[in-house]
Amino acid sequence: METGERRMVTLADLYRHMKIVNALDYINSSQMDIWPGDIPMTTIHTEAILAWAHHCRKSFGMGCFGYLPTLDMMRMSAIVAGGKEEMRLKPRFFMICSVGSPLQMIKEQVEGLLIAADYGQPLALSPEEIAGSTAPVTLAGLLVHQTANILAHVTLAQIIRPGTPVLYGTVSTITNMRLGTVALGAVETGLITAGAAQIARHLGLPIRSVGGTTESKLEDIQAGMERAMSTLQAVLAGVNFITCAGTLDSTISGSPLLMAVDDEIAGMALRVARGIEVNDETLALDLIRQVNFSSHYMAEPHTVRYFRTEHYIPKILVREPTETWEKEGKKTMLDRARERIRTIEANHQPRQLDPAVEKALQDYLEMSRRRSLEDYYAYEEESRQDYNNL
Repeated sequence: METGERRMVTLADLYRHMKIVNALDYINSSQMDIWPGDIPMTTIHTEAILAWAHHCRKSFGMGCFGYLPTLDMMRMSAIVAGGKEEMRLKPRFFMICSVGSPLQMIKEQVEGLLIAADYGQPLALSPEEIAGSTAPVTLAGLLVHQTANILAHVTLAQIIRPGTPVLYGTVSTITNMRLGTVALGAVETGLITAGAAQIARHLGLPIRSVGGTTESKLEDIQAGMERAMSTLQAVLAGVNFITCAGTLDSTISGSPLLMAVDDEIAGMALRVARGIEVNDETLALDLIRQVNFSSHYMAEPHTVRYFRTEHYIPKILVREPTETWEKEGKKTMLDRARERIRTIEANHQPRQLDPAVEKALQDYLEMSRRRSLEDYYAYEEESRQDYNNL
């Protein structure tokens, strides 16, 4: 955020990410879109749970990462929530289960699915099908293929624990046919999302999709164009849960500045989706007759009453006249985004946990830090997995 240079994510960045999500107006959940590279991979998930407990009052989630990491996440979340049964009564951890294509179940993901289902946490069953490589090149064919993949996983979750909350998930897009790479920022991503939303409604399932995706490597015009298109299409299609705010380069990179930008885009998209309310008050016929051509509407009580709900009021967009903008330092939208993020960090107040909860979380984190990589992978052996004592 300070230098504009691409670098490895740190644990401090993860804490910053949680604080930003906590403070934004329209981004209501964190899906762990950044991954620290300065700590062992064996503790990223446990460090993330502790960061969430301290710094974010909104729901949180990660992926199904195999038996041991998923069990860690559920047990630590249960410590915060007040026990496993409380987790089941009031789910608050959002689990994304990656669905393999073409037509596959990934062992580690299914292990995580089994544990999340046992704890009653919502599962977004989410293929990232790529039209032309891992799915048919036609968008209709991709949707058929994707739906079969998802329904197989929905069925498995219900077999494990009937009533497990599930979402139809889609991260699907097209292949960049010039290079054979993914193009998550393509406009077709939004079209696939819209088609998936219709299928999900037909099946009676809520839907999770991506939004704010781009192929751009920088916070530039391309990033703005692509993320606005995918977010608006997802919102207008009625998607219930949209992820990947603040990301760049097919979600491989992230930017704190774009978190503030995406919050603005989300606010505008939601305003568009709300549409125009028409009733006697909003038509304002009596007021129009009263004001006629002799005055203006700025000081009218009707204006004061309605402008905050009728108009979307941005936080970082540049709207003032040029002369004012120049006098105030010629700040761009990204300059204002940087100021907003700095303000969020400066004003953040960590949550004070009950001392017993704090100790239990710290003890669990320390236990995970003592594991070796061999310990971590040993639990991928079926003989070490005990699904009767989760």
